[in-house]
Amino acid sequence: MARKCESEGEVQHSCLLPLLLSQLFGEPVFFMDDRYVLHVELQYHMKFVVLFQDEMVQLDENSALPIIAIAAAAAASQRDEKPCTCEACKDKRELAAEQVEEMRRLQSYWMELRQYIRMVYRMAMEGRTVESSGAEDNEVKMKDLVQKLCARDPHQLFQRLESQVQEFVIEAKVRQLELLHREQQTPELAQIFLTGLLEGYDKLCLAAKQLAPLLQQLETEHLQRFNLTWEVLNKHLYQSCVYTDPLVQSNLPHYIGQ
Repeated sequence: MARKCESEGEVQHSCLLPLLLSQLFGEPVFFMDDRYVLHVELQYHMKFVVLFQDEMVQLDENSALPIIAIAAAAAASQRDEKPCTCEACKDKRELAAEQVEEMRRLQSYWMELRQYIRMVYRMAMEGRTVESSGAEDNEVKMKDLVQKLCARDPHQLFQRLESQVQEFVIEAKVRQLELLHREQQTPELAQIFLTGLLEGYDKLCLAAKQLAPLLQQLETEHLQRFNLTWEVLNKHLYQSCVYTDPLVQSNLPHYIGQ
């Protein structure tokens, strides 16, 4: 097969294969380069979408066959077509390798920040406090991670942080709705329900307040453009998801009147 100079086109598909396989069963890649997009999310009832240049392959979560096909095609292409040795192609390969390494590095930053964020919210929602030992060192480290991720894409960082908070807000709503069914014969249901509603709000606000200093750069550089603060965002998410739920609203007047 005639060798094609990579400088005439985009980076070969085989260059993307290691990134696909390394990310397929993990978190989505945090930051995407303009030259290609790989976005794989393992969620319930979803399909995996892999975008290679102008080709889109739908991957069904119940079948590994498309993965094998992609791997086989890439391997065959790599065997039959030796990489071009011209300086332009070498530079492109080096650039692609640097971009992949940068994305992996940013992804590791996000995973570490995500773990800390979830720990703070989990402990707050369970009524526990973050241990003071080593807290200052953790805060310095988390601020540094936020700074690095903000420098790359502050809006994507905001969206990802928001999705983490939404998970805990949804958990709070589910607990409240479960009370309506589990304790429906309990005379004190009104008090239990209202107390749980207010405590869930207070706990979420406490976690947001604890994290606000760490996210100061995100607030300054991005959230202020929308007249938002981290604490206000958390309050809005609780109000829009929990308080305005139809079942909550239909029971509130009755319980408050008791």
